[in-house]
Amino acid sequence: MHDILIILMLELYLILFVIGVFDCADPVNVGLHIYLLGTKKPISASFAYMLGIFVTYFLIGILLLVGLGPLIQNIYTQLSPTTEYSIGLALGLLCLYFAYRLYIHREEPPKHRTPKSLAFWDVFTIGAVLAFLNFPTMLPYLAAINFILKAQMGIIGDLAALIFYNIIYILPMIIVLCIYSLSGKWGMKILQKLNRYIDQWSLKVMALFLFVLGLYLALDGMIYFIS
Repeated sequence: MHDILIILMLELYLILFVIGVFDCADPVNVGLHIYLLGTKKPISASFAYMLGIFVTYFLIGILLLVGLGPLIQNIYTQLSPTTEYSIGLALGLLCLYFAYRLYIHREEPPKHRTPKSLAFWDVFTIGAVLAFLNFPTMLPYLAAINFILKAQMGIIGDLAALIFYNIIYILPMIIVLCIYSLSGKWGMKILQKLNRYIDQWSLKVMALFLFVLGLYLALDGMIYFIS
């Protein structure tokens, strides 16, 4: 029994890792973080920015877990199989639509607003506000919350999984900070190239994630109705 629980936990963390990798490909977050590393207070500003994003994203996750999450889960368990698969099919088609829209979307690289003040709590607030403004696009985060709820690990297990996911979410910024710390200012050229790469491919990565998720949900629904 203990071995089974460990396997289920590892499976959950692997799923959260995969979702988090797709979710963290945000050119705005990474771009502004790279800019902060080029200021007079690179380490302090970087830490404040990451902390603001992490804390806000984590608090939103707690809200979903202990508030909206169980409510949605209770409603979900009362649905008939036909209704459940109909919703899954509709969501799958919606994901496929947005995947197509993201894939064909063309735009100039995002312009990153730069902070006027580099005080710790000012930069922390900027990170918190950006994390909060990302709420309407938190489809991967909602998917991760759903997997955490289904695992039924209890409040401690849920919080641990949530912390793990949020660490993955800020992982690109942690990597950027490590590159800067090890290489110094000359490493900024590498980081700027990395930022351009993220600007170029982030939408395509998100489109791929939505395509795979949408295809899975749509096929799952269609197989149910066909059978």
